[in-house]
Amino acid sequence: MKRSMAIAALAAAATLGAVAPSAGASENVETAEQTTRAAAPVSTFDPSTSWGSASGTITWYNRSVTVQGSVHDKASGRADTQVQFRFYSGCLSTDCDHPTLVDYQTRTVSGGATGRTLPYNFGVTADVPGGVSLVVVRVCHEAEAACSIPDQYRFRS
Repeated sequence: MKRSMAIAALAAAATLGAVAPSAGASENVETAEQTTRAAAPVSTFDPSTSWGSASGTITWYNRSVTVQGSVHDKASGRADTQVQFRFYSGCLSTDCDHPTLVDYQTRTVSGGATGRTLPYNFGVTADVPGGVSLVVVRVCHEAEAACSIPDQYRFRS
């Protein structure tokens, strides 16, 4: 009786794919979150001017994005270089005439020495249908009172 129950249990486990990993195999098993993050679309940005630049990635998730990169000051003097991010929802089709601003973030590298760099890594969530679907990035310089042409990045499913 015990043997038939054990055989039935093994058969059920094999049918469901619930086979225990062998010793040492657990380090190669990915969680569902890791698999989802690995499969998430990524956009690369790199706006640049003669006085400053930013570079990094935007990783697109269901209703949120993660922004990772750095802003770099190329100009000498005490002026700051800033990267600006505007996050919008409502741009899921090719027609994006009326996006809704969800969040605005900046990262600033303080002037004072040429060549300073500030790394950043942050997330933005838009708890609305479609989530964050458009990100606008530009670099601005305090002394020049000027900004780069805004670059637009859209979620592509």
